[in-house]
Amino acid sequence: MKRIALALAIGLGLTLIKMGAGHAEEVRTSPQAGVYLYWRNNQLVRQERDVDGDGKIDAWYYYREGKLDHQEEDSNHDGRPDVWTYHVDEKVDKQERDTDSDGRVDLWLLMDFTGAVERRWQDTNRDGKVDVWTYYKNGEIVKEERDRNGDKEVDLILHYQKEKPIRQEEDTDYDGRMDLWTYYDEQGRIARQEDDTHQDGKIDAIYFYQEGKLVKKEADTSGNGRVGLREFYEKGKLVKRELDSSKDGRMDSWSFYDQNGQLVRVEEDLNEDGLKETIFLYKEGKLVSKAEDSNADGKPDVWTYFQAEEVVREERDTDGDGKADLVSYFQGGRLVRKEVDSNHDGRPDILSFYEGGELTRQEEDLDFDGHVDRKLYYQEGKLVKQEKFN
Repeated sequence: MKRIALALAIGLGLTLIKMGAGHAEEVRTSPQAGVYLYWRNNQLVRQERDVDGDGKIDAWYYYREGKLDHQEEDSNHDGRPDVWTYHVDEKVDKQERDTDSDGRVDLWLLMDFTGAVERRWQDTNRDGKVDVWTYYKNGEIVKEERDRNGDKEVDLILHYQKEKPIRQEEDTDYDGRMDLWTYYDEQGRIARQEDDTHQDGKIDAIYFYQEGKLVKKEADTSGNGRVGLREFYEKGKLVKRELDSSKDGRMDSWSFYDQNGQLVRVEEDLNEDGLKETIFLYKEGKLVSKAEDSNADGKPDVWTYFQAEEVVREERDTDGDGKADLVSYFQGGRLVRKEVDSNHDGRPDILSFYEGGELTRQEEDLDFDGHVDRKLYYQEGKLVKQEKFN
């Protein structure tokens, strides 16, 4: 009967007196349905609300000396509070949240004197330790710190301006020292990165971006403070690489890549005379030919061809007329035949055959009429037989 009377009284908006130890507490209903006010000594001490109107209390407000002290909310309606808000001088001072409903606080919000969020702490991996610290000024985020590996050390710092990132500092190897710095443009896209790849406290690689996409990389590959490597990118893919292999500050090797990022050509000027003395060509990323300027006259005079990245043929221009007059053939990396055009008429007149890398037979067209005039046979490098033809 007491429960029926209590329900009837509350439903009618009446005041009930609950007797406690040495004091009386009143429960008053509000004209607004689902709101219950608790008074003690004529002061409001607690308020309970059914915010979503499902018949269950999901918000509790606690008062001290007539002022709101803290409140609890059941935001996911599972019957347990998961948001706790604390007040000072009737302004929000701090808020704690259990965002994954595991019964443990994993998000803390600390407010400034105006009630705006000043600091935000978060336990993102639910191990009971804060690993993200976010700082605000005038309601806008200005900095965020993160501990990504759980060692209680900050290894990533993000700086913001007008709600957009402007700079990031990162400790990529978790040794306690920042080694990668990222800078952003006005749209919040990456504009430049500076990298200490050797973890020696010196920046040795710089990445340049346009509209958030990588366009160039410069690196000090030798530690001498000079750029020893440049890479160029289009649509985020490598298209050209320049290398200073001699570490003297001048580029001497250039590599070119197709739209799939596969190597197609390499040019070298290793003697640094301004002329490319070697050019390598690739297909599907594999070496297929090499052209060399062996006499530094600016024109290639040795051509080498490859299959499965093994030498199969070599051509040489010995007289500088731009035509090959010495051709060598290889199998399994060993010389098997050599053709010589000794009179430079475009036709070979000396043919040499090899087995196991040793000369076994040579055919000669002595009068350049296209017919073999003499055959020479060899064993272990010595002439053993000779045939002549009229």
